[in-house]
Amino acid sequence: MAMSSAAPKTSASTVRVTLRKTQPTDHDQIIDLNNSEAPMIEPLTRDELDKILNTAAYVRVADIDGDIVAVVIGYHSSDEFDSGPARWFRERHDDFFLIDRIIVSQQRRLMGLGRALYQDLAEFSQRQSCELMACNVSVRPRNEDALAFHKKQGFLAVGEDAGEGTVSIMLTAPVAENK
Repeated sequence: MAMSSAAPKTSASTVRVTLRKTQPTDHDQIIDLNNSEAPMIEPLTRDELDKILNTAAYVRVADIDGDIVAVVIGYHSSDEFDSGPARWFRERHDDFFLIDRIIVSQQRRLMGLGRALYQDLAEFSQRQSCELMACNVSVRPRNEDALAFHKKQGFLAVGEDAGEGTVSIMLTAPVAENK
């Protein structure tokens, strides 16, 4: 598989994947991809996505022939972003990069897309002089795929947080772990 950024590998036929910033024409596909993962990922409306895209420090998609097959959205701790996980990490850390969501389509998992997006995010975070990546993963309902993925990326559990009907494990990893 050819990539324009970090190159995941696959044993399937060669696939050209482009990691890039989002474009307005991607928004409907991002919403569909995001909402396909409910309840593991909080669903988004168009207005919510527009707000995210206007405030997030980092948004990248993996594009295969015009199809958005993965997305990652993140915020620096100084960004104007308010969520339960953001508040939780701000209470414990001065400087971090919060991964709000990473989603890889069911059909494109195990191709290294998540790893490639996290490597790109780690490089971006390092350019921002940020040394810590943070995220939360649902354990009620339990998201085994996300827990396994983050463990492979060097994230460690540092706490737990309960929200409306959910419980999440809070995870951190040094930026260097994901380069």
